[in-house]
Amino acid sequence: LEEAIAAAESFGGDVVLKATATSLRHRPDLAHVRRNIGDEVDMYAAWANLNEIIDEPDLAGFVVQPMAKPGIPVQIGALEDPLFGPIISFGTAGPLTELLGDVSYRIPPLTDSDAADLVRDVRAAPIFFGYLGSPAVDVASVEQLIQRVAILKDELPEVVQLDLSLVMAGVEGAEVLRVIGRIAPVREARSDWFARRLTGPVSAEDTLVT
Repeated sequence: LEEAIAAAESFGGDVVLKATATSLRHRPDLAHVRRNIGDEVDMYAAWANLNEIIDEPDLAGFVVQPMAKPGIPVQIGALEDPLFGPIISFGTAGPLTELLGDVSYRIPPLTDSDAADLVRDVRAAPIFFGYLGSPAVDVASVEQLIQRVAILKDELPEVVQLDLSLVMAGVEGAEVLRVIGRIAPVREARSDWFARRLTGPVSAEDTLVT
């Protein structure tokens, strides 16, 4: 608790306290994040509340972070498929996306058009562009982040999995709040037998980011 209070003070207040244990991240029935902590009293209350509702608080992995700007939570993933090689995925973040399977996929290298299509291919895409009067997010920043992840995954096969499991897409940029990665030795070189290449001709307006 003392470390959490000190961390909050180092950020100047207005922080969140959250449990990062993997067993808690996918529990929609358990709110394991406390937001808008502005002072020591707020931190005491948040700490006591989370320790009360979490079964094993000693294993919860509590962290303190500055409050993120408002936005739409999305997730960007990269994995190494034994057949197709690197694969990049995109979708909104949360259990509903997992239940509905609303995720789009591409095989790098990605052009700027590929990254744009990856965002627009999910059924929830209208929410990024001002759906029902909501503010449109900075989609260009999301697409740039996707391209950076794709470059990393394409060039480093030993990064077998990289999950940006919580990215806040806001009106003034995209902020990465949670990342999980896994590295393993590369036993065999990637095969180019399957389509680890562009699926069609590149237009004059298209740009391949390398």
